[in-house]
Amino acid sequence: MNPLVAGKFLAKVWKHCMVRRSLSSQIPFNSGKEIGDDIPTAQSITVEVHYIADEAAQCKQYWRQLSQKLFIKLPETTHIVWNMKRFRELTLVTSWLWFRYSHNLVRAKFISQRLNECKHRTLVPRLVKRGIALENSARETLKKFYSDKGVEADIDDPLEMPSDSDSLTLESSWRG
Repeated sequence: MNPLVAGKFLAKVWKHCMVRRSLSSQIPFNSGKEIGDDIPTAQSITVEVHYIADEAAQCKQYWRQLSQKLFIKLPETTHIVWNMKRFRELTLVTSWLWFRYSHNLVRAKFISQRLNECKHRTLVPRLVKRGIALENSARETLKKFYSDKGVEADIDDPLEMPSDSDSLTLESSWRG
């Protein structure tokens, strides 16, 4: 058979075949040489964060909340998968606590807007201002709740919004 014709027939067959390999697969089989042996080790950097007590408590709280349903069972199957929404939010919140207020702004459907804001150096100030507004709203709600119950609560005063010059400093410091 002509090799060109044979290749066309084999291409049709290969469409229905899948060979899955991992870094620990061995070719030839049982040779002792793994596929991953030829791939250089990835470089990594470990960042150690020293939280103040209040931040550490917040981080633990969000970790407990978000990690509860980090894995989910797919409906009508036995497959267990990552809950990517929870994983994404957990990753964001543990990298900057105030992402809890703005994690929905950094989703794929908003990426072009966020990139444009990065280009114009308005993203960080926007995230910080949104965080401050929501934090202050939460504090006011708590104050009102306890006040209505006749309970005196020790709730911090509202945070001040950064000025435009502070926003530029924030943007510069976040970029490194």
